[in-house]
Amino acid sequence: MHQHQVYTAADLVNHSPGWVYKYMGGVVGVRLRQELLGIPCQELDVTEEQTRKNIACTRSFSQYITKLDELQEAVATYTSRAAEKLRLQGSVAKAVSVFIRTNKFSVQAPQFHRATTIALPMASADTGELIRYVLQGLRQIFQIGYAYKKAGVILSDIIPEQQVQTNLFDTTDRDKSKKLMQALDKLNTKMGKNEWAMNMIGYATTGTKKDWRMNLSRMSPRYSTHWGELLQVQI
Repeated sequence: MHQHQVYTAADLVNHSPGWVYKYMGGVVGVRLRQELLGIPCQELDVTEEQTRKNIACTRSFSQYITKLDELQEAVATYTSRAAEKLRLQGSVAKAVSVFIRTNKFSVQAPQFHRATTIALPMASADTGELIRYVLQGLRQIFQIGYAYKKAGVILSDIIPEQQVQTNLFDTTDRDKSKKLMQALDKLNTKMGKNEWAMNMIGYATTGTKKDWRMNLSRMSPRYSTHWGELLQVQI
């Protein structure tokens, strides 16, 4: 730009649209010039974000898992994360799915991939209730003798929580459940994440050691959201 004596925004708009199109990236440059002249080229979209119809949480493990109890920790953790997103948009789910699979890129190891979906008797966003059904599905599809590399949980048939139809045979105290989830989310919002970027308050089924968790050694530091990872500058 300096080669063409463009040092300020005024210098840019003084050039013709044809020049800007040629030297400033075509249509994108022309739109930039128009915006600088006060002519909007794209209206601001202020519509509310549409609620998601499915919420999934899937991860690959840092190491192979062969035991059911470790898989239960993983899928319970994924369910907890998905349930938090579900409540954040004010929705409930009427079905949960869980899948497990081995490493599809390994040509030597035996392959196994299975999934199942469970329809809930009543739509819910209660983490504990969702975990219970997800673990039920996991026990149905788990097979001994395989080294699992990935698992995932999907919440589907999502509807607004105001549209939940009550069930005559439902024995769960829904008001108490909602208050419990509100308290859980409030605490985690206040206390933040732990060293593994997971909620400080959670269910025991999600485990504590989490040796299976994704390898985060190459993750970029959280300069703007974590006190312990603030960018340090030496002067």
